[in-house]
Parts: sequence; C-alpha cells; structure tokens
Amino acid sequence: MFHKRACQKILERLRLGTEQYEFFIERLYEEAHKGQLSLSELGVKEGEIERLRLKGCMLVARKNLDLIRKRIHSYKKTRPQNGETRLDNFPPYKGIVDQIYKEAQKGRFSLSDIGTNEEELLSFLQLEN
Repeated sequence: MFHKRACQKILERLRLGTEQYEFFIERLYEEAHKGQLSLSELGVKEGEIERLRLKGCMLVARKNLDLIRKRIHSYKKTRPQNGETRLDNFPPYKGIVDQIYKEAQKGRFSLSDIGTNEEELLSFLQLEN
C-alpha cells in the first residue's frame, strides 16, 4: 500500500508539471517495481508517462527561455543612458541556450512550440561576444 500511495503522489506531481520530471519518472518506476505494481494498477498508461515527460521538457525549456528574456528586458531598462552597451552585465547564456536545445531534442518538440526560433536563440549567444 505504501508504494502505491508513493506512486500516486509522484503522478500528481508529474501531472502538475515539474522541472525535475526525469527524477520523478525514475522514482515512479522504482516505487512501482518495489511494490510489484503494474502501471495499469496505478491507473496510468505508458503513453501518459511519455506525455508527462514531454510536459516536463517543455516546462524546463520555457522557463529557461523566460529567464533569458527577463534578464535582457531588465538590462535594457537599466542600461546607461549614454547608449553605451555594457555586455559584461550579461551572464553567459550559452549553457541556458544549450539546455533549451537539449530539452527540445529530448521532448521532440520544435522551438516554435515554446514560442521561440533559432534566430532568437542565436541572438542571445551574440550578446556574449
């Protein structure tokens, strides 16, 4: 009974959406295995787990995209009035952009599915140069 309850809590968390989707999916399978429970006994199908994984991938990608956009917007509001561009105020975005691409590849969704495109992501990288 403990393992079934744990699985149900994990499924609730996944259904709400979480950036730690990989961890929770792994935990779901571990708890089901420990309790000798099938997915059908948990009221879930493999297709739903795949959709929850996709949801997690998209959530991570969108959050990273929003993070960069907010930082750039914030910088534009506070940049010096003399027109000087202080690129040292920008943190390196390459890691964040790489994560967006990674999540899109893992989730097999397009950049347009999260409201961006290749041009915008490349523009973030140009801020570092």
